[in-house]
Amino acid sequence: NIALTFPQGYSLEQTRERALEAQALVSSHVPEIDSIVLFSGQGTGFGFSSPNQASIRVVLVPTKDRKRSVHEIINEVQYLLSSSIVDATVNTTNGGFDALVGYISGGGGYGLKLVGEDMELLHEAAESLRVKLQEDPEVLVASIDTSYDANILVMDMSHQLMSNLGVNSSEAGLTANLLFQGMEVGNLTNTEGERYPIRLESDLKGLPITSSPLLSAEVPASTGELISFASLAELKEERAVSRIVREDREKTVTVSATLVSEDTKGVSARMQDYLAQHPLPEGIKTASGGLMELIADSIEPMATALAIAVFLVYTVMVIQFEKFRQPLIVMVSIPFSLIGVILGLLLFGSSISLISFMALIALGGIVVNNGIILIDAINVLREEEATEGEESLEMLRMSVANGGASRLRPILMTTLTTMLGVIPMALA
Repeated sequence: NIALTFPQGYSLEQTRERALEAQALVSSHVPEIDSIVLFSGQGTGFGFSSPNQASIRVVLVPTKDRKRSVHEIINEVQYLLSSSIVDATVNTTNGGFDALVGYISGGGGYGLKLVGEDMELLHEAAESLRVKLQEDPEVLVASIDTSYDANILVMDMSHQLMSNLGVNSSEAGLTANLLFQGMEVGNLTNTEGERYPIRLESDLKGLPITSSPLLSAEVPASTGELISFASLAELKEERAVSRIVREDREKTVTVSATLVSEDTKGVSARMQDYLAQHPLPEGIKTASGGLMELIADSIEPMATALAIAVFLVYTVMVIQFEKFRQPLIVMVSIPFSLIGVILGLLLFGSSISLISFMALIALGGIVVNNGIILIDAINVLREEEATEGEESLEMLRMSVANGGASRLRPILMTTLTTMLGVIPMALA
């Protein structure tokens, strides 16, 4: 998916013209394309349409028919369009499951959320972090979810002048609202009892708000005389954000980055070092964003589910063995599985993620299953030995050794079949 955002004020025709240039560049530099579709006036997300946005959906040929990976192609397209379409903000991302994860996590990749009350201070701090992120070698493109991309007209009414001229503040506000938005003034009921709303609108409704019609508009005074807004107010234009994101009633701005790979560890470490050397202004605090936020939000419910699962497994084993100590022996074997987990992550250069955490829980289930098989076999041998007389320590050791030897092969077979079953998913 290629998202193109052009400056505010671009018409749909201008956006389409520039987007067609971008489409031609992608088609000429990426021979692995199977199909390509251009959408003008629409971004890649699920937000509202905008005439200054466009998106290009690219479908590549199957992996077996191309030599480059999707990440290599994304890197080339990002650098190509960023250097060629200079009047657009380009964001190239992977589609499919990665796009779904990006939507759920608020952008995917690396994310840092700034929380505070001063919107200008938040935006200034976020912009400085965006510039720093863009310099990182692992970052394709960095962005913030809020920008000062809108202009507003502020009418500063003089209460003293309004009082001297006999103008009511509510009448002034009502007049301005009527001019540019319209208002419902009543209802009309026909002979059949059906009601229809009556709206009063001006010919300025739906048009951009400018200073000329606003200052020339007139409001009635208490004497019946019409007074223009120019005599009562000072009009000034100010920058404003198009949207304000709030979480827990606090304003937030998220700085996100699309990375060249799915590993956010290196970027996170470098940004933490940067923040330690360059503290944020007072009144701004940080929180995890992107994939890190998704993982952090998932840890608590997963840990709760793990605790419930451990309790239920222990209860079932107590019922099965009719003892309290033997299930504890099985449960103690679970931490030893972490040895293989750590070695596997180091061997493949991976890190703890949401998927690996889920796999760790599944691995605990396999270990418990193997432990139950082993303990049950040992108990059977102990019962057979006990029929011949009182059990001694030497007999217990023989039962453990024989039970382990007899169940080693079945345990290895079940573990191996499980490993072979998940290999295709691991290599996909």
